[in-house]
Amino acid sequence: MQWMSYLLVALGGALGAMARFGLAQLGQVWGWSGLPWATLLANTLGSFAMGALAVPVTAAMLGGANEAAWAGGVRALIMVGFLGAFTTYSSFSLEVWRLAEGPGHQASLVALAYGLGTLVLAVLACGLGLWVAGAILHLRAP
Repeated sequence: MQWMSYLLVALGGALGAMARFGLAQLGQVWGWSGLPWATLLANTLGSFAMGALAVPVTAAMLGGANEAAWAGGVRALIMVGFLGAFTTYSSFSLEVWRLAEGPGHQASLVALAYGLGTLVLAVLACGLGLWVAGAILHLRAP
């Protein structure tokens, strides 16, 4: 069944990459300029989703065999595949570097603020996702 995990990661990765590209294209259509808003949004939304999915997937992996199989599939398809491709540390790194090289004496400050801001937002979004999923599952628990 190992090949199925690879297939799920590949499918999720393709879908995540297309979603990431679509978000960047949408940002251009909407006239997002200045900061790399599409990358910031992708990393923040992806971090929230990762946190939100971590709670039920971890709980299911600790359950019976059926729950663990379902959780392994969700983890491969969405968490590793889709979210791994949708969020992007490499693009983020390049964009911070390009911002720092930009014109003006404040380019380095803008790059630093964007870089730190993205990291803080992503971590907070992940924590919020964990909290929301935990609250929902707690409400549904018997």
